[in-house]
This record gives sequence, structure tokens and C-alpha cells, in this order.
Amino acid sequence: MAGALLVTAAPASASAGAITFTCRYDANVRSSPYTGRPNVIDICYTGTRINPRCWVRGGWSNGDNRWYRLYLGQQTREQAFIHFSQVSTSGSGGIGAC
Repeated sequence: MAGALLVTAAPASASAGAITFTCRYDANVRSSPYTGRPNVIDICYTGTRINPRCWVRGGWSNGDNRWYRLYLGQQTREQAFIHFSQVSTSGSGGIGAC
């Protein structure tokens, strides 16, 4: 696949607080085998901010099998998953393996 991957390393352990993630939409964006609704690629395309709880293992992508579990909102209570290479971080706190 042409083009460079932009990768943000995941914190090694969970801690109090939350990190706000912004999807990085590029040619390498992909949904996981666990894709829920709404579509993860659509979320990235619109630049929606999301608060991940942890990452899960499964479904190899970009040489790694870490996928963030995304809690999409209190009203919808829907979840989706996105590969860790497709996000940028801001804020404080930490996340880690489920």
C-alpha cells in the first residue's frame, strides 16, 4: 500500500481519566472485524471526537492487532472499534488493554 502510516502509540496501562481521541482519516483508515454502528469510517470522515475506554486484541492490521473500543455516546450506547494507528490523542489520563 502506498503512502506512509501515521501511528500514535497506545499507553501501556489504564489509569483514571480519559484521553480524547480524534480519528485521523487517511487512505489507510479501515474498520475492524468488530465494526458496529454508526460506521467507524464515517466517524473518522466527519472528524467526530470520541472517548475510548480500552483497546482489544483481534483482527490484524498494519502489523498490529490493537483496536480501540469506542463508546460513542450516552444516548446511543453504541460501540465501534478502530485500529490504534488511525487516531490522534489529546487530554490527560490513560487507557490500556481490556
